[in-house]
Formats: sequence, structure tokens, C-alpha cells
Amino acid sequence: MENEHTLVLIKPDAVVRGLVGKIIARFEEAGFKIDKMRFIEKPSKKLIDCHYGEHVYKPFYPDLLEVMMVGPVIAISFSNHNCSSVDCSPVAKARSMIGATNPLEAVPGTIRGDFCGHGPCNLVHASDSDESAQCELFIWFSSL
Repeated sequence: MENEHTLVLIKPDAVVRGLVGKIIARFEEAGFKIDKMRFIEKPSKKLIDCHYGEHVYKPFYPDLLEVMMVGPVIAISFSNHNCSSVDCSPVAKARSMIGATNPLEAVPGTIRGDFCGHGPCNLVHASDSDESAQCELFIWFSSL
């Protein structure tokens, strides 16, 4: 499992609230290494559509699109180097660190559980599988 990568997006609501450093620190303290990082001042519709392609025709997509295009997004490629167990998979570890997608269900100690409060924000995205991570890393670090 050496050098596996996952994508983490720090969404506009987290950037605006000044949580970028706290979120990155949590990942670094958990043993993640930043391999690439990209600041996108305002993601394009094309970029968001590519990333969330399976959701484009779902009823909630217009709201998701609006949330993602309102401000800056920070895309980060994280890895856990020299990791030899499934528990160290960057994808699984990142997802457990961020907590439930619905911030009202996120437990304390997770990023969403600690920082989301009572609003609809969910602050971050993390790849949900190794295959998704490969695809999403390409989308966010290619020149769309």
C-alpha cells in the first residue's frame, strides 16, 4: 500500500470560515503527507460537473453546484507513505477523519463533527474509493 493517494477538497465554507490550517493540521497530525495542493479561486461549472458527474441529474445537484462555486476550493493530494495495513489506506482513513456527510450525524472528534455546527455545511470532500481517488485527483490536478 505504499504511496497510495486520496483527494481531499476543502470547500468554500471552510475556506471562508478560516478553517484551512486546522483541517490540514488534522491530516498532518494523523500521518498524512501533502503530495500536491492547488488553490482554485472559483471552480468552474465544468470542473464541478466532472467531479460530481454521477449527481448532475439528481434533485440536490443545483444546490451542491452553488455551494461549490461560491468561492475558493483547495484540492489536496494526501498520501500515507510506507503504510503496510488496511487501516492506513489514505481513502479509508481520510473518510473516517472527516465524519458523516450529513453534519448533524457527524460525531465529535471528526472534522465535520467539530467544525460544522448546526448549518448545512459539510466543509470537506474526501474520495470514497481508490478508483474514485485516481479519477478525482486527475480531475482536480489536470488543466480543466
